[in-house]
Amino acid sequence: METHNHLILDLYGAAQECTPTEFSEYALLQLKRAVAFDSAVVLNIDTQTDGEMAVRSMHLSNQPPDQLLAWDQLDTPDYVLNEALQRRGVALARSSRDTFGRHADFMDYCDRYDIAHTLILIPPETTPNNHDLISLWRAHPDRHFSTDDSLASSLMLPHFFQSGQINRRLFANQEAHPALRVSLLANLAGCLHFAPRDAIALLQSEWREWAPPFLPTALIHGLSADPSRRYSGRHIVVKADVLGQTLHLQIAPQPATARLTGAEWNVAKLAADGMSYKEIARELGNSPATVRNQLHSVYAKLGVENKTQLSAALLMIVAP
Repeated sequence: METHNHLILDLYGAAQECTPTEFSEYALLQLKRAVAFDSAVVLNIDTQTDGEMAVRSMHLSNQPPDQLLAWDQLDTPDYVLNEALQRRGVALARSSRDTFGRHADFMDYCDRYDIAHTLILIPPETTPNNHDLISLWRAHPDRHFSTDDSLASSLMLPHFFQSGQINRRLFANQEAHPALRVSLLANLAGCLHFAPRDAIALLQSEWREWAPPFLPTALIHGLSADPSRRYSGRHIVVKADVLGQTLHLQIAPQPATARLTGAEWNVAKLAADGMSYKEIARELGNSPATVRNQLHSVYAKLGVENKTQLSAALLMIVAP
């Protein structure tokens, strides 16, 4: 019990220091100290009124990205997931052979991805039609999840989810921006790890048929083709940074009036660097009054009010 208490405290400490991707990886490592497993998935899903489920974000541990796609193509219902949805807050341990032995498609799936035993938990519903979910998997047929494993999971996993929610809120607050820029995180293969609803809505404004948990192929190709890792579409602008094995994407609506002229761009860049009207005028060979008028036009087009907001907004605009 003392070991579990230390692990729980570590989770809440890490929630305040890590990005959502880093936190998921760290939290799974901590969880493995209490309940051994070979692979795992952490999902955030939306359930529709017709019973359909949409995956908003996914963090896979020791499983390939196509594992979810293969699961989605199965004809046999996932009885373990359905039971977990009916028994939220209870850690369920199930054997693949016992549950799906009569269903060749599901057993082939389990054999392909080394899923002999599953321990799954969905916490009690806190947001209507939205759920967190974790599945832990063991590969060897003889390594059943025991009663002690279920008890340890029932103790640890509520804190796993609660600390994860704290972590996502803190990250979202840090990334909040008056220019309505939103952030999401994905791995280098494009699998979403952190995807707030407004980020998903912006991506779907550009690609109506797109759905998580993988980034749109066109966006990945566009970012790869641009050395500055920027994408400018009909409805959105995206700036990507690579942080280790994680993509940090900042997305904003494409402002209809954010088409700066060359002169406005030059003035805006210098102002964002902290230069005064007189310094910019001297640098560009203009009068301070001309610089002031151009900068006022820039502020109006970008919907910003000061140089700090201007600097952030310019990150999302392709230079003319």
